[in-house]
Amino acid sequence: MTEATSEGQPILCIGVTPNVNRMLRVPGFRVNEVNRVKNVVLTPSGKATNAARVLHRLGAAHQLITLVGGPTGDRFVRAAEEEGLSCLAVRCRGETRIVQTLMDEAGGTATEIVEEMEAPEPDEWEEFEARIAEALPGASVMAVCGKLPPASAPEGYAGMAALARDRAVPWLIDSQGPPVFHVLRHGPLMVKMNEMELEWTVPGGRTTEDRAAQLLDGGARNVLITRGASPVFWVSDVGIKQVHVPGLIPVNPIGSGDSMVGGITCMLQQGKPLGDAIAYGVACGSANALTERPGDVSAEEVARLLPEVRID
Repeated sequence: MTEATSEGQPILCIGVTPNVNRMLRVPGFRVNEVNRVKNVVLTPSGKATNAARVLHRLGAAHQLITLVGGPTGDRFVRAAEEEGLSCLAVRCRGETRIVQTLMDEAGGTATEIVEEMEAPEPDEWEEFEARIAEALPGASVMAVCGKLPPASAPEGYAGMAALARDRAVPWLIDSQGPPVFHVLRHGPLMVKMNEMELEWTVPGGRTTEDRAAQLLDGGARNVLITRGASPVFWVSDVGIKQVHVPGLIPVNPIGSGDSMVGGITCMLQQGKPLGDAIAYGVACGSANALTERPGDVSAEEVARLLPEVRID
């Protein structure tokens, strides 16, 4: 299966809930004690942002379209532009959130403390969708990334999904919960989530395969389920395939799923077969796990890991 896309047309990375990530590195975290931070790294982040960073690092044309608000939103935009990301920021009244990542050197762990973002107001959402509608005619692929803010209407993603369908732009979604079911009728090329998110999204299924099949029945053309270091499940109407991931010792696995989306869309932009795109995406996710900053992958590291990815 090959998607007819153009390498020169940008990939749209759609993010409703971006954040400024504060990565705090400590020599060894101790509960109920004073912990001295070794260093702090601030990075514009969120699922769509991390995917856009991967595309930028791979040299792929991209456009991050995201909602930002308040002083933290200003900081997000400045940092994204300084980094070289192509960012179209739509202003909202809610403050862009800050996410803390605690890197424990002694324990080798990465723990996230995630703020929630306010739901966009109707006029903000209308403006956001208008900017997506303007960008879609020149796009090769659209990736809708991230969970909707609490109190958002569950059909929040349906409008942009319908826009992509009507303009014949292949699109995928990396999200979870009821909003996913509201977009299935618009025929996503792929629905991606991890196994825990799948269990929450489709609680009625007995197995991972059963739950994924319900998403296919709803209209998804492919379902990709990540399972940490275990093989990824790729479910389609031709059956179930397992995508084996490279063996490695992770530095920071946060953002590996977002990096996978970046790699998949990069290959779809070039018109590669979907299987090749998924394999490349898995290599990107693995390369991400070897970096401190989400999405900060290199094409050389991805190329090194790619031969270790096997699809059965």
